[in-house]
Amino acid sequence: DDGSGFGPLFESEILPQIQELLGGLKAECTYAGQREVDGASMGAIDLKLQGEGTLDLRSAILAMIELQMPDGMEVAVSVDEATVSLALDGSGTLIWDLEGGHLHSFEMAPELEMLLDVYVSIDVGGETQDFEASVELLGEGTWSAAAAE
Repeated sequence: DDGSGFGPLFESEILPQIQELLGGLKAECTYAGQREVDGASMGAIDLKLQGEGTLDLRSAILAMIELQMPDGMEVAVSVDEATVSLALDGSGTLIWDLEGGHLHSFEMAPELEMLLDVYVSIDVGGETQDFEASVELLGEGTWSAAAAE
């Protein structure tokens, strides 16, 4: 923890939701046969990964605001919505070193989608500020790994 209070907040409010989301991912693995790679016999495993879920950030945002407020300052906060929706769909291949009994390489290029919706109203000393945001991010990720030589 860096002393800001965000570490414990992340662990209590956000991390359990991320773990639940990851637990809902669907993975399908299919043995695709042997291949010659760099003169060695390797096993190929085709992978498919798909999943989606939503993180509810309302309580985390309220707790962060409370952490940042100076003592004695009265603030009324309403968080009507604060969600991050995530979707992932991709395929790739894991190459296994059959003789060495370890990973040789892995590559996957999933399509990723993230939607952020936030609606917050804050009243400080009779002055009300409304904040509304909706953001959509789409893209393709690249995940790769290779055994060190």
